[in-house]
Amino acid sequence: MNKASELESQAALFLMRREESSWSSEDQAELDAWLDMSMAHKAAFWRLEYGWESANRLGSMGQTVVKPYRTITRFFTPQIAAVAAAILVLIAGAWVWDTLAARPTFQAEYQTAVGEHKIVMLYDGTRVEMNTDTDLRIELAGNHRLAWLNRGEIYLEVAHDSKRPFIINAGVRTVTVLGTKFAVWRDGDTLVVPVVEGRVRLDDKAEAASANPIIVTGDHVATAKGSSILVVAKPSMRIQDALLWRAGMLNFTDMTLGDAVAEFNRYNHKKLVISDPSAAAIRIGGVFRATNVDAFTSLLQRAFGFAVETTDDTVKISKR
Repeated sequence: MNKASELESQAALFLMRREESSWSSEDQAELDAWLDMSMAHKAAFWRLEYGWESANRLGSMGQTVVKPYRTITRFFTPQIAAVAAAILVLIAGAWVWDTLAARPTFQAEYQTAVGEHKIVMLYDGTRVEMNTDTDLRIELAGNHRLAWLNRGEIYLEVAHDSKRPFIINAGVRTVTVLGTKFAVWRDGDTLVVPVVEGRVRLDDKAEAASANPIIVTGDHVATAKGSSILVVAKPSMRIQDALLWRAGMLNFTDMTLGDAVAEFNRYNHKKLVISDPSAAAIRIGGVFRATNVDAFTSLLQRAFGFAVETTDDTVKISKR
């Protein structure tokens, strides 16, 4: 059995076990640890999971669907059952893939509201996490994978496909990747791209594709504004801190209060307003829940003695 088949069998075994009523938190922890081993593990599992869930959706529409897991486990060992389940699910997944590929394109639009977090699984195995107030469009076809980030922030674990690089259009730039983990934040003509693993290529749409590409590798962050771009190396921990929004948290390290307030305002309808410029320049640090404005302002009152005045839609911060 080659490596790919072995991964498919392991993934199928996990899916089969997860169908059983005896599935426990310890089993889930084992699955999570296996998925975290590599992107290949995730891709194998997600492909099978997509095929299985697609089969369930077909069943709900009244079409006949073979559900292999429990039937298989009655007659075979877990190892043989896993291989058989993998074959059956791969057949279902291949049918779904061929059906989708037969269409000119697969298009979808996704939005998140202020303060909302959403995870989107694409049928190629790519995983997309959307941060607050994000507008994203996806287009997948037999010869390309495209996305348009109109605003907001996304984190991606892109399934490797050398024949179809994943290309994100973000304002005047494109971000091209074959398979890696990274984030993209867009605010108008400002673009921030922290790369966790692998590498991505940034191109200016106004130039030829190969004229002046910028390659950003793991533990680096690219910041672009208009035609200017800066790439800096950052410790892995600092990049992970910037991605704590995935857990609903904000991490401020030696940040001005003004910048911290701007971050909070991205996640909340009730806006923080600093009335004193000198107060905005004060530097702070800490980890805060993105949607808990009251806890943040309470700490400001205690630590700095600020006055806080709350109205229906604003929280005004000023020196006493």
